[in-house]
Amino acid sequence: MWSAVGHRGITHSLLATVCMLIGLTVVTAFPQYSAYRWMVAPLCVGYLSHIAGDALTPSGVPLFYPKKKTYSLNVFKTGDWKETVIVGCIGLLVFIVGDISGQMLQFADPFFDAIRNIAPAVD
Repeated sequence: MWSAVGHRGITHSLLATVCMLIGLTVVTAFPQYSAYRWMVAPLCVGYLSHIAGDALTPSGVPLFYPKKKTYSLNVFKTGDWKETVIVGCIGLLVFIVGDISGQMLQFADPFFDAIRNIAPAVD
């Protein structure tokens, strides 16, 4: 049972990705969760990028689960120095090109506003 739902089981398939997309879309359709609608695309992209990363290893991923066949590009083993270099370069590229730094600061604005409202004003 664990092999089906564990790491690189059904959770690493296109079926799971579609289910997650549908689930997030349904949940954020409710008015009380509509403010989180913006999170659907980044979560799906992150989920797919994780699956793609695992597909680069010899173990591969069961992309078309429940079919047992796994798909692998066999670029590096998990924990290998090549993994560190490739993931680091991709992460840096996403950070720069995707303007993640600016988005992170915007995401933190409500937090800083709440702190300003709690902290006493200093004149």
